Amino acid sequence: MVCILVDMAEPKGKAGRPTMLRDPERQAILDAIKIGCPYSDATESVGVSYETFKGWMRQARKDKAARKHSIFTQFALEVKQAGAEFVKNGLKRLEEQAAKTWQTQCWLLERRRPEEFAENRQEIRRLAKQLADMEAMITKLATVNKETSKPEGG
Repeated sequence: MVCILVDMAEPKGKAGRPTMLRDPERQAILDAIKIGCPYSDATESVGVSYETFKGWMRQARKDKAARKHSIFTQFALEVKQAGAEFVKNGLKRLEEQAAKTWQTQCWLLERRRPEEFAENRQEIRRLAKQLADMEAMITKLATVNKETSKPEGG
């Protein structure tokens, strides 16, 4: 596990209401995400509205686009890491269980590679082919449309 030290102080020179993105709320949200809690429940469980959480994530995207490191970009990174930790731990538990029962391994294969292992794999392959055919048709139509819309003599 990587520990990153960040100055979580409020940005200086900004007027307005201070952010609610502080410890221990921040850590409680991350802990909830690590055990698989949906973002809305993770935030509401500590008294932070889901709308506030979405605002923090929007601000993180803006700050990241501006190449600005902030408490919001740090939090967004921690949220992503917490979600990845939940997946990793869940897969580790499934792997342990798969050693005991073949059904667990089948379940995991069906979900990880449905086009090969799912019960409806033929349907999945058929739909994938239809999608590829439609994409090719759209590309062809766009090319034809571009050629026919050129001005004469151009």
